Amino acid sequence: MQHYGLPTRLLDWTRAPIVALFFAVHPAMRPAGSINVTDACVWAIAPATLNQNQGLEPLLYTLNAGDLHELLRPAFKVGACREIVAAAVPFESDVRMQVQQGVFTIHATGVPLEKMAGAGAWLHRFVIPQAAVAGISREVEVLGLGLADLFPDLGNLAQELRMHHPAKSPS
Repeated sequence: MQHYGLPTRLLDWTRAPIVALFFAVHPAMRPAGSINVTDACVWAIAPATLNQNQGLEPLLYTLNAGDLHELLRPAFKVGACREIVAAAVPFESDVRMQVQQGVFTIHATGVPLEKMAGAGAWLHRFVIPQAAVAGISREVEVLGLGLADLFPDLGNLAQELRMHHPAKSPS
């Protein structure tokens, strides 16, 4: 939502492991020049277990659920709320959220997820060694997942085509 200028406490996740892998290894998603020099990682979360750990019911709420209003409100108005994180699914969606299979965590605390009490029960980090990043990126592409699939607009289609078909240099 920050891309659209909305204050938010939401962090994007995906329900699809292959989509998470794409975001971790694709050159367009990584900092410039990092594809061959840094590890990548994919985080996996058990949303119902996270919610239960945070004192909520062990289920996946919709963003408009009454139980979550107090967590969303401080992004718009000053006010205190419980310092927790909750997992939620959107109740509205656009094409990008649909193709990326987007879900969210709502953060009412500044504590990183991996440092929260009990995180080992609901959060796991999978490290992709830097030597494997480029190869896995190609494998994800071979499986049929590209930039224009997850960002379905003409600008991303053009970027993907330029990546695969670089301009010929004058002879």
